[in-house]
Amino acid sequence: MNDLKMTDLKIVVLTPAGEIAGYFINPKVEMILPHYYKLSGTFYDHDGGMPHRIEFNPEVLPYNVDLSGIGTCKHEKLEAVYVQRSRQPVEMIGRCQTQDAISNY
Repeated sequence: MNDLKMTDLKIVVLTPAGEIAGYFINPKVEMILPHYYKLSGTFYDHDGGMPHRIEFNPEVLPYNVDLSGIGTCKHEKLEAVYVQRSRQPVEMIGRCQTQDAISNY
C-alpha cells in the first residue's frame, strides 16, 4: 500500500454504481478538447495495490471521476471515462458531466 503525503493529489475513479474502482495519485490532467479530459499516471486499485495492468473493455459501462480536488479545473466530475491505456502509466479519457457542459456555454 502506498503512503500518501499531505501534498499528494488523489483522483478517485468510480464505477457507475458509485463504488471506488481505484485512484490516481498526482496524475497529469489535461483538457484535450473542450469538456474532454485525459488523465494519466500511476493507477492504484481500490485496495491500494498497484496493478501491472487494469482490465478494460469498451462494452463495459464507463467510469466516473471526481476532479473536485483540482483547484485549477473548473469541472468537478467527469463521466463516460474510458481506459485508453491499461498498463502503467494508465491513461483514461472522459468528458465533464453533461450539466457542467451545458452551463458553460
